[in-house]
Amino acid sequence: MKFKSINPGITEISDNFIKWDMTLILLFIFELVVMVLSGFTSFWVIPAVIGLILCVICFFLLENFLLYIYILIFPLLPLLPPRLNTLAVWSGFLILLVIWLIRTYNNNLYYESLPGYIRYFVFGFIFLSTLATLNATNLANSIVELFRIYTLFLFLMLLYNFVVKIKHIKMIFNIAITSTIIVAIISLPEILTFTPSDIISGSLVKIRLNSFYNNANNLSIPFMFSIPLLVSKLIFFEKNTKHKTLKSIFFLVAFLFFIYIVLLTNSRSAILCIVFSLFVLFMSFKIGRIISFVSISLFVLILPFIAEFLFVLLRLERGFTGRDVLWKAAIDMIKDYPFLGVGPGNYESLKTLYIIPVDFFTEFTRLEAMSGAAHNLFLTISAENGILTGIILYVFLIYVFIKFIKLIKLTNNKEYKYILYSMFAVLFGLFMRTFVESGIIIGSARINDNIYFLVPLVALARMEKIILRDKNLGI
Repeated sequence: MKFKSINPGITEISDNFIKWDMTLILLFIFELVVMVLSGFTSFWVIPAVIGLILCVICFFLLENFLLYIYILIFPLLPLLPPRLNTLAVWSGFLILLVIWLIRTYNNNLYYESLPGYIRYFVFGFIFLSTLATLNATNLANSIVELFRIYTLFLFLMLLYNFVVKIKHIKMIFNIAITSTIIVAIISLPEILTFTPSDIISGSLVKIRLNSFYNNANNLSIPFMFSIPLLVSKLIFFEKNTKHKTLKSIFFLVAFLFFIYIVLLTNSRSAILCIVFSLFVLFMSFKIGRIISFVSISLFVLILPFIAEFLFVLLRLERGFTGRDVLWKAAIDMIKDYPFLGVGPGNYESLKTLYIIPVDFFTEFTRLEAMSGAAHNLFLTISAENGILTGIILYVFLIYVFIKFIKLIKLTNNKEYKYILYSMFAVLFGLFMRTFVESGIIIGSARINDNIYFLVPLVALARMEKIILRDKNLGI
């Protein structure tokens, strides 16, 4: 029995397979061999093989079944012990890779390569990261992080080849919202220990909602992705949809509940992300633009009366809570290693050399338990991989925004606009977040962190192909 062709009629010559993406596959295979031989992950080889066989059987039941399950479980992984967490991520990835290779083989080695601008960015980033690794201050750390980067971009390629239709994108949207609802339900016992007055009183400064996540900022991440999707559903909902009123009420209630949870996490980076994501969505229609203008005007007028509340909510009395210390350390690293950086994954091990312990926050940021990132994506990437790599990343992100603003102008299809605005809103919110956090957009190079960036990037790239195809066909 053969697997279904992933996307019959839309293929590219297999030279791309050899020239571009085979490199990632070989590197991934090499990585697995090294990890198994080192004994680091050998404990899960047998259960991974068993899981592979069972999941491949399940795959025949529903197209893209495994991908949907894979995305569904990501927000729930912190419930698992660390080793089982690793098992789920790597086994799932290996299964998807095997399925993709079988599909490609059955399709006579034809498949869709990533769009040119993404492909050139990926290999440019990998090339510079490899040079940075060879020049690293700690080679072992950098090799591990470099392998993560290889795997991350290979997953991007797999995702692009699995998500080929509008229905796939919409299914992933629904799965993301569903998984976030599951997170909210599991966290409900902790949520109920808080009251709305806790937000106003400022008690969240000391006790923030983190539930089964290791910190409150991480708990807020699934909600940052799902909140724009819920609002986008409300904005672009079809009038003739069955049970429209009930669905609209459900989306609105879920949106308000999600917002409440984010406030309980007291995550300033999440609030920043959501504000900019919602701004993009409200600017997509006339009434929304009016609402935005009125809201901003009212905010300015009442700011003197709510300034104290915002000061407490955003923990401004603590300043940047050590971020400025981490930023300065990253800047000093860039000055010392401007071209190739200190090597991927090495910021944490070197930050103590650049931070002088003179007060609480300098002492706090020097701790090994403190995140190894500089809490600014550009500074983190530039310090570890070289300033040219940081510039390339941000130029790429800006290019993506410009490209998809053009796509929005090319189509009047409401369904297309719903997907474009949803993903553009998520990406723009995450982009603004990068100025105070390092994760999700390539930072940390872990699939379970970066899935929230890769999904909208793939969806937007896929929509570009669909919209241009329709335009050429005169649809």
